[in-house]
Amino acid sequence: MNYTWKPATLDDVHNIVNLTHKNHSDEFNELFTVNPIIYERLIAHAVIDQYYTPDKELLIATYTDKLLGYTWAKVSASNQWSANTMLIIQMAQVDLTLPVKQRLRLLNDVFDIWSAYAQAHNIEIICSNSILNNQSAFLELHRRRGYTVKGSYAYKKVSA
Repeated sequence: MNYTWKPATLDDVHNIVNLTHKNHSDEFNELFTVNPIIYERLIAHAVIDQYYTPDKELLIATYTDKLLGYTWAKVSASNQWSANTMLIIQMAQVDLTLPVKQRLRLLNDVFDIWSAYAQAHNIEIICSNSILNNQSAFLELHRRRGYTVKGSYAYKKVSA
């Protein structure tokens, strides 16, 4: 399977929203009243913010004949415990209809993208989390990539 990751554009917004809704709307609906228009607006703003402030917002997607996956992250200048700059992962999604091996390849790409972005922008820590009911496999992927997992959060100190 050949594909290339590229910064998302406004043309990608609808596909990104649909993939997320298809993958996890049932789980999100357990807690929230899900409104895809709200997510669509946030993704559209992320596309614009990434264009004008590429050191503060990351939204990248990959396709073959359909959207295979995407990741979205924001840079935060601080957190509750320190002044470390953090890359806060907002979302990482892959098409769940793909074979497991392809999904793992895409997720490993996502980890590489986060690390490269953090290094390129002098970000000290990457923070990823999950609200999914079954999150153990996703968090195990983080552990294998050098993240420290605490509850449903995974942190990685980025080396210069």
